[in-house]
Amino acid sequence: SFSVAQKITIIVTTTSCVALLLSSTVLIAHHITSNLVKMVEDLSTLATVVGNNIEPALSDGDQDRAKHLLSALSANSHIVSAITYNATGVPFARYDRDEISFAEAPPAVEPAGSRFLTDSLILFRPVFKGSVQIGTVYIKADLALLNQSTKRYALIALVGLIVSALL
Repeated sequence: SFSVAQKITIIVTTTSCVALLLSSTVLIAHHITSNLVKMVEDLSTLATVVGNNIEPALSDGDQDRAKHLLSALSANSHIVSAITYNATGVPFARYDRDEISFAEAPPAVEPAGSRFLTDSLILFRPVFKGSVQIGTVYIKADLALLNQSTKRYALIALVGLIVSALL
């Protein structure tokens, strides 16, 4: 019932939409992957800075100074919580963005590294005085920024797909 011209139009339009959908999917996957890597790098840098600044407080046993230093993390709204542990793995000072994160029990110290959870990125970094490890820094960040930008990319891809299908 369709003319040859209509069939060709349908085939070309469908092929173009599939190609656009596939390329959009690849771009979104790349966006997510590169942002996950960047998040780990940024949080690792932050943990190193926190560790370097908190080392004197850990060395001196000054919990008030350590809490004050951790409170500076409130400048980054995506930091959910941060904890410094002493050399034996006992929590020394803590920062919590809100009461919900405060209600969570502090996690046990883990080896240096990072991992993603369903809704957050957690990272552990050792704190050294010279060559001796005197503590550990733990930082937990939410994934809100990543989620927002991924939704924005998906919306742009969807609009592009709809506009292409209509042309």
